[in-house]
Amino acid sequence: FKVLVNAEPDGNVFDLDLDYRAPKGGLLASFAGTRHDTRVRLLGDGTWKKWDGALVANEDGAQLAALRLYNRSGLYRISGLVWHRDYLTGLAARALGDSTAIALVGTLKNSVLAGSAALRGHGVSVDADGGVDLGNNAFKNSKVQIKLVDSQLFGPGLTMRDLMIRTTLDGPWRGFSAPFSLSVGQAD
Repeated sequence: FKVLVNAEPDGNVFDLDLDYRAPKGGLLASFAGTRHDTRVRLLGDGTWKKWDGALVANEDGAQLAALRLYNRSGLYRISGLVWHRDYLTGLAARALGDSTAIALVGTLKNSVLAGSAALRGHGVSVDADGGVDLGNNAFKNSKVQIKLVDSQLFGPGLTMRDLMIRTTLDGPWRGFSAPFSLSVGQAD
């Protein structure tokens, strides 16, 4: 495990280099509770107002994540691909496919994360816009839309076209529930 952080707010410098290597059966892998060879590399260079970084994660030599990270004066962006490997099975694995593209853009002020998110999988497309109050464990008017991309996602005996789910998440996480609308253009 190696980490280098050069953070000088007064000098307007922020550089980061993290290299986590946890071979199967090793000390770090045991602490993490994994039975795989794992490597995570996080690199970033820039200033407190303009920072560019990247994160790459591998498990047993196969990619888990390849992400670009950006900060532009407090507007943060994460984009790239995530591979679920064997962490998901069944419908969830089919919905996301072998790799899933993600894009997150937002701000973090006073413990409130506000912005938008997009996820593009083989079988579904998800878009969200709104906020999460991390200090009060609550959603803040977060609109979520899930669109079915693969009309045969639920199996060869059921074809659905133009399936869309929409909901708004607003309120505390504890005991949370939200109404949603479901529309289907055609089902065979």
